Amino acid sequence: MMPTSLEELRQWLVTELPKWLKEHPELRDTLESVLAVTFVRRDEWHKVVEALERLAEGKQSLQRSTEELQRTTRELQQTLQQVLSQQAEHNRILREHNEWLKELRKGQQRHDQLLEEHGRAIWQLEARIGALGRRRGMESEVTFCEAMYRLLSPLGYAVERFLIRGDEGVVFGRPDQIEIDLLIRDDEVIAAEIRASVSKSDVAVFLRKLEFAQRFINRTITRRVIISPFVDDDALRFAQEAGIGVYELPDDMQSR
Repeated sequence: MMPTSLEELRQWLVTELPKWLKEHPELRDTLESVLAVTFVRRDEWHKVVEALERLAEGKQSLQRSTEELQRTTRELQQTLQQVLSQQAEHNRILREHNEWLKELRKGQQRHDQLLEEHGRAIWQLEARIGALGRRRGMESEVTFCEAMYRLLSPLGYAVERFLIRGDEGVVFGRPDQIEIDLLIRDDEVIAAEIRASVSKSDVAVFLRKLEFAQRFINRTITRRVIISPFVDDDALRFAQEAGIGVYELPDDMQSR
């Protein structure tokens, strides 16, 4: 008897359909093929469920990996900020160190300058002391000249001593050795008379020495000077009229 209602149909499917499928294999195959098109088999469904579970696990792993990456990124940013902060501090210390070195170099330069000025003052003092002792004779004259030579060197002058024997006696009235100091700096050649003190007769002797020696000096004399801290008034006027520069110390030649 065929079912006439949904309830009867349900009951029939529950009680009768299994028997039919067992008794009629061709019906079972037909039904499986129909259901395969419409529904998923149990084993396939299990595979789908397993795939979904693996996907969920992968999602969780990906989330954990993302969180770990974010944490590592934050730590890296913090480390980078610390490094940058340390670098900034290092740069600040380096700048301060450089400024300190600059000040140290400036102080060293000032020290060297003061030391040079102090040394020059000592030389000048030696020169003046040597000049004051002219009455003691040649020893004090030599002391003064040596001090003058020491003062000339820092100014860039090289001292060459020109020596020649004058047998004609035109300088001293008798044959004698003629001596002139040549101060040389670049193209400048200065004929100099360096003495602890100078009188008018000393100026006259210097002029005669220049006139005699000019024939033998293979250089062009650009200036003629007398260097002495003690020049009497007559000697000063005589030298100036003859075109000779008169200076107490070599430094004075720089400003005139």
